[in-house]
Amino acid sequence: MTDVDPLYPEALQEIADEFDVPLNTAAAWNRHIGDLEEVERVLGANAPDEYLDFVREREHVLEDRSNREDQWTDPLEEHALDQIDGISLMRNPEVHEEFRRKCRQVRYEMRRFDTKWIELTHRLRRVESQLIRIYRTHLAEREIPFEKKKHKIIELKTAFPYLRANNGLTAKAADSSRSYAEKFKHIPGEGIAQRRLKGKSRDRVLERDDQSCVSCGDSTDLVVHHIIPRSGGGTNELENLATLCSDCHYFAHGGGKPKGDDRFTAAVWKSVDYEDADEFWEQWVDTDFRGYSTRSVGNTDSE
Repeated sequence: MTDVDPLYPEALQEIADEFDVPLNTAAAWNRHIGDLEEVERVLGANAPDEYLDFVREREHVLEDRSNREDQWTDPLEEHALDQIDGISLMRNPEVHEEFRRKCRQVRYEMRRFDTKWIELTHRLRRVESQLIRIYRTHLAEREIPFEKKKHKIIELKTAFPYLRANNGLTAKAADSSRSYAEKFKHIPGEGIAQRRLKGKSRDRVLERDDQSCVSCGDSTDLVVHHIIPRSGGGTNELENLATLCSDCHYFAHGGGKPKGDDRFTAAVWKSVDYEDADEFWEQWVDTDFRGYSTRSVGNTDSE
């Protein structure tokens, strides 16, 4: 049984125990696939018997490799924190940037010489090649023409829900770029759909909101935000869309920013919670984030 971690809800512990995967993997599956019952129903529905064995191995290798990197960089973090005497690294940009630069240097050297990390990387490549073979075999056996890469991506993410959280693998199997694979997301009630908002809809939102952020009034670096995220059943209807600047959009998603490999940075600000569009307009847009305290852990899903 997976060790109980107070940072993860009981539902995620159940997924981790049932499938023998790390807790962070269980969190990703829960976010992109659903609860334990849904994961059990769809995860390996169209796959050969050994498929889940490959999936489990990949997830454990990814965690082991990440832990190995942490063993090299943890002393750097301790040193950086000593320099600023307990102040959050994110609140001291100069020390934070120095820490990140040194971490990049250490990881570069580690990946050249650390035998354990190199062995894990070779294992990861082997298991990923097996998974890609399964995905491509599935596409080849389907009696439908895949005229465009987007059709392959939609088919793969529909048939293999594991790929909803793994755009790198999806891109390799569909011979597309990772950024293109990321455009397609599972939307409850719709299946796999492209997340991009059409230009006319975006223009209507910007015009309605006077080409400025509805929270702070800034008119630069604007983003059209889904009030209820697509992953939570939100639509592209005008009433579910709002104009935000990049900073307020960052706050709206709890401070987490994508950093690659389907992972997000630890959120700097408390999560911004609202249950519906009315609460967003009546309360959230008047929130003053300057008084928000930092938090050291947590992932956030971005829209």
